[in-house]
Amino acid sequence: MTNQTDKLGTAPIGKLFFTMSLPIIMAMLVNGLYSIVDAIFIARGVGSLAIGGVSIVFPVQMLIFAFAAIIGSGSASIVSRKLGARKNDDARHTAQTALTFSILFSIVLAGIVLLAMEPILRLLGVTDALWDYSVDYLKPLLFATPVAIVGTVFNDMLRAEGKMQFMMMVMLLGSLLNVTFDAIFIFGLDMGVTGAALATVIAQISSMLLAFSFYVRGKTTLHLSIKDWRIDTKVLAGIIALGLPFFISHAGASFMIATANNALSNVGGDAADIYISAYGLVGRVIMFVILPLIGIMISFQTLAGYNYGAQNFDRVRSIVNIGIGSSTLLCVLISTLMVFRPELMLGLFTDDPVLLAKAIEIAKVIFMLFSFAGITFIITGYFQATGHARMALIASSARVYIFLIPLLILLPRQLGIDGIWYAFPIADGSACLLAVVLFIRYYRRLLTHNQ
Repeated sequence: MTNQTDKLGTAPIGKLFFTMSLPIIMAMLVNGLYSIVDAIFIARGVGSLAIGGVSIVFPVQMLIFAFAAIIGSGSASIVSRKLGARKNDDARHTAQTALTFSILFSIVLAGIVLLAMEPILRLLGVTDALWDYSVDYLKPLLFATPVAIVGTVFNDMLRAEGKMQFMMMVMLLGSLLNVTFDAIFIFGLDMGVTGAALATVIAQISSMLLAFSFYVRGKTTLHLSIKDWRIDTKVLAGIIALGLPFFISHAGASFMIATANNALSNVGGDAADIYISAYGLVGRVIMFVILPLIGIMISFQTLAGYNYGAQNFDRVRSIVNIGIGSSTLLCVLISTLMVFRPELMLGLFTDDPVLLAKAIEIAKVIFMLFSFAGITFIITGYFQATGHARMALIASSARVYIFLIPLLILLPRQLGIDGIWYAFPIADGSACLLAVVLFIRYYRRLLTHNQ
């Protein structure tokens, strides 16, 4: 056990939480910057329809990362608790099962999606005007699916043992390379959306190799062994059970975006393409502003899982309180900005007055109840970090599957295009209320250490 990992169970909670959170938040913001810059470069360097063509296939990318989340998040939850219980060999065995499975599974997944790409695009509602942009952007990313999934698992392993500085280095490298090659390929070589996709692929490959190098050079607590690269089906079943809530969450985002775009195609009329592009810009902002929240949850899960495994329940309770407080404050600030001054963010993407006006109109409604998102995130993270897979599954899936997707189907029929946007705040508030109701019993147990 390294001193750094050991500190997860001994250092003062407040200081530890924020010293872990801040670097990963900064790294994720820099890493997420490529998504913002990518959209800016595409919107300004290729055109408004190009950003629509890229955004409408985002559900496919989300689905790929949803599969990565099953393996990465599920195994990280187990590894973190095994390290907390001083069972390093079990932690290493879990990590190697996860990595072996991720390599094999990602190759199969890439082949299936490539073969089915055209019907998938039809299902997503890609219009004729957006078709070429969508195909040119998606195809290189699909070929790189194994790199994206395996790289994600490596990153989750670094996070599970508290190596936040290494995780930060991996994210920073990927982001910087992505932005650099975006500029070269789009503006220097005039490669359009294909150049944007290739920039992402190069960044993913480089990040994965850097993460792998930490293990090869013995910089980690988990010492991976070549002779143990096999799949333990019992361990894999546990990984999938704990990773399933994150898969459902990521896949739900994919289904939600697809449902929203289909609704836009149906009720948007002649303005459907511009609405899809505007919603794509708002979606990029959502992806970016939610990254600090994810950074808080990553630190929260690492600390909560380690201390829960070590049966330090007083520390777990403190971690929960700090996690909910800090995530809620962050979400209130984001919601206030995007409801009252959305042009500060959205104006970075485009000078097109029509596209900008539509994006501002959408953001003001979508972010109305975003303030509650942090509570839902932390409660879901607690359930996963402590091994309560069923509760994590319910908490993570409720917003999208129980509330948002049904609302996206029903409200446009009653309210037209406005119904699409109002579905989001209704779902945010409802999901938070449900998560709190589910969590009350577990928090009371935590107060009395009755685990």
